[in-house]
Amino acid sequence: MMELCHIAMVNWHLFDVEDIEVTGHAGVFGENRSGKSTILDMAQVVLTGGNRNLQRLNAVAGDKGRSRSASKRSVVDYCLGTLGEDQRKREQARTYICLGFRDKQGKRPSVSIGMAIEARRSESNETVLARFVVTGKILTTADFIEVRDGKRFSAEWDGARNRIVASVGQEHFVNHRDKAIDYVREYMRRLVPHASVVGEQNANSLQKAVVNAMTLDHDQTATEFVRNYILEKNNMRVGELRESIRTYRNINDTIRTMREKLEALVALRSVLDDLAAAHERRACEQWIAKRANWLTARAAYDAFAKKHIEETAKRGAAKAELDFLDEEWRHKPVGFVGYGGVAAGARAIQALIPVVVALGMAPAPRAVHIPLINRAVTADGSFASDDRLDRTAMTLLDNLFDDTVERLATNRAAAV
Repeated sequence: MMELCHIAMVNWHLFDVEDIEVTGHAGVFGENRSGKSTILDMAQVVLTGGNRNLQRLNAVAGDKGRSRSASKRSVVDYCLGTLGEDQRKREQARTYICLGFRDKQGKRPSVSIGMAIEARRSESNETVLARFVVTGKILTTADFIEVRDGKRFSAEWDGARNRIVASVGQEHFVNHRDKAIDYVREYMRRLVPHASVVGEQNANSLQKAVVNAMTLDHDQTATEFVRNYILEKNNMRVGELRESIRTYRNINDTIRTMREKLEALVALRSVLDDLAAAHERRACEQWIAKRANWLTARAAYDAFAKKHIEETAKRGAAKAELDFLDEEWRHKPVGFVGYGGVAAGARAIQALIPVVVALGMAPAPRAVHIPLINRAVTADGSFASDDRLDRTAMTLLDNLFDDTVERLATNRAAAV
């Protein structure tokens, strides 16, 4: 268990440099104006981190703790050593106040907590230089003063801090200068057993308990005790209470109106959801239809492209063969037999005619067209002709024969 074992004060009220050793249970006794409240208020400031919203300095000496209003004495007054309105021991001061704690069982390291403060007569509020927590050492006034020409002076905070850090190590020195609540939580983690995690609510409760304990007046009834130390200060104002009741009723009316509007909106939301679902279904159906049309068009295009590629390949192959036979076929008559579907290869024949003409061949004036070729082929794979095809074929052969005879005669005459 951690117990208070040392009090150190530098420039705190009438104490210039003071170390007080504390052992076991201790009491503070003395005549009026002997400094009892000075020591208690010093501990109150250290333990609350100088929280102005909570501390009640010199409350016991002033009105026996009955008032929970503003303090009769301030931290600035303590730093400057104020005795009366125009009586001050110091015009400005750098103050150090510190409490040292030691584990009487020796299981935990010693802890020192305190504050470094600057105050000036020209300023109403003090300036907090540090709210420090030091582990592993009991700090004394020797850690906060420097000696010059045989006299002791309050040291600059930077110098005092550097000496403390050099003696305990940076990891054992923590300074929460800007937030008192973080400082309180920090020293609670070091002093309170099993309190590795301390919430802000716990720290606030501790500060209030410290202030109440140090300003406790034993000469009061149970009602006064509860009113002064348990209940929050909250005087009832009838006018404000009535206004709060009216506000509450207006809020109830507003809630009822808003609930009715909300129910109407819920019904409207259902209608809008149905409408949105209908629009979504319609859009989905339209998309499916357009997708189907697109797939159909794409399939038709793919079929056409495939057929075009095949026809182009056939024409290319035919032209290659014709180019190879150019000399052999020049001035020769040529006839065409086409077959296929309804057109019976007419387009292919029309495409070949310019080719053979370019080769110097003489195409016959008429071609044989065999439409619906599947019907002209029998089950055993033979071709079944008809009279029309036979006549057309004979005509084609006659044309080729006549043209051949005519060209032979012309060539012989030219040779003679």
